[in-house]
Amino acid sequence: MRNNNIVLFFLIIIVVFGFIALPKLKKNEFPDVTIRQGVVAVIYPGATASEIEERVAGKVEQFIFTFGDVNKKKTYSFSQDGMMLAFVSLNNDVKDSKMTWVRMRDGLSLFQKTSLPKGVLATAVIDDFGDASSLLLAIESDQRTSRELAEFADKLSARLRTITTMGNIKVVGEETEEIAIFRFQSTDAADCHFPRPCEIVAICRLPIDDFFPTRCSQPPHYFR
Repeated sequence: MRNNNIVLFFLIIIVVFGFIALPKLKKNEFPDVTIRQGVVAVIYPGATASEIEERVAGKVEQFIFTFGDVNKKKTYSFSQDGMMLAFVSLNNDVKDSKMTWVRMRDGLSLFQKTSLPKGVLATAVIDDFGDASSLLLAIESDQRTSRELAEFADKLSARLRTITTMGNIKVVGEETEEIAIFRFQSTDAADCHFPRPCEIVAICRLPIDDFFPTRCSQPPHYFR
């Protein structure tokens, strides 16, 4: 390499400027990002998709397009039975998108009362898709009942809510106890050591075979 000194000079300059800029770089796990997409939802129970398209969708789209920050080319709506969703995109030059969503949310509330059919149950502007992370905790036990696990999950949720940065907490997958009603004939009752025909009501925390012998098991009726 003939001009290695020039290459070395520029390399040193790049390294020096890199060290100078390093303390000024933003190192945030959740950096500030301007989200320019949102969803306008309209709930209309009992209405078909065609009825919503005819009576709601057009009016909502006209309302959305009254805001100058809305990008009309990228905004579209979707109608289904009982609900309409409008996917709204803002222009790229919008810096404070939160103000636009606040104004749209306030205007939509008044628009529902004055221009939408009376059967419309609710309207909402959803724009909070941002700086949040999720954590999944699983609880299982071979020695505890479903009720005890549910109580433990409630206590755990209550303790997690004391954390200031904690948001929404939801418990899913709970198993509910079932009541099984068995009707025994005279012969079945004798085999199962019952003195007379009767009906047995049992809380099924364990498999049915753990309660009654196989010969006694009849197709039960379950109630939650």
